[in-house]
Amino acid sequence: LPSYATTEQLGGTYEQYLDYYFENLAPLLGYACFDFYPIRNKTYLGFINSRYIQEQHLYNLQLIAQYCKEYDVEMRTFVQSLTVEDGAGVEKVTEIDELRFQIYSALAFGSQEMIYYTYTSSGDTESKTQALVNFYTGATSTMYDWAKTVNNEVAAFGEIYADYNWQKTYFNDTGSTCSQANAMVSKESYSNVSSTVDTLTGVFTHKNTGKAAYMLVNYTDPYNTSTNGSATLTFDTATTVEIWQNGVMTTQTGTSITVTLGAGNGAFVIVK
Repeated sequence: LPSYATTEQLGGTYEQYLDYYFENLAPLLGYACFDFYPIRNKTYLGFINSRYIQEQHLYNLQLIAQYCKEYDVEMRTFVQSLTVEDGAGVEKVTEIDELRFQIYSALAFGSQEMIYYTYTSSGDTESKTQALVNFYTGATSTMYDWAKTVNNEVAAFGEIYADYNWQKTYFNDTGSTCSQANAMVSKESYSNVSSTVDTLTGVFTHKNTGKAAYMLVNYTDPYNTSTNGSATLTFDTATTVEIWQNGVMTTQTGTSITVTLGAGNGAFVIVK
């Protein structure tokens, strides 16, 4: 369950719920999978134009990532992919970068697998698909095409990413995000990163060599915005890196490297 679940649903506080799960279930399963739907609205309360990013998004990702690291289990997450509002505060997804925003944010915290909510929906009709695949006809939607595109981007470096262990995620705050970063368990900026937009920096180490890798994410809500930004990584000595972005690998060498990131987009940077 997500951190915004009620006490009745959790059977206590969220930390008590997680303690029980990780002490009793996660070691048997080898993973922890939780759902969190960050793109919200208050339409069901009578508000209009009320779309927002749920303020505990990064808090929940960070908290679960820390538990997974402590208990040495895999973290798995969900991706919000409805094309309609659910009537209870979950907003519809309207563009591909809203999928990227969720997926790359989760990758910055070490998520190994992701599940689309929903892949198909019993609320479909023969002429309307509410998610990726029509429940009745099997027809695919624009959301399916978006998901396939982002999946292919991530799959391009997926096997490489799986060879790294998540260590920590930092947040470089430029003031363009409302309250999500302030809700993090521990909010620290990464001294080796400077950025023009709010940026997540997931720090990873290779399972065998110990070499570093970084997931850089432009943590700007992509809804109706084209807020591009850049993040610059600095090193003590000239360093060669591989940069995986939009399904393509490029290289840079120097004491600093700069990556341009669209709103909600990410890049996996590997030190060679």
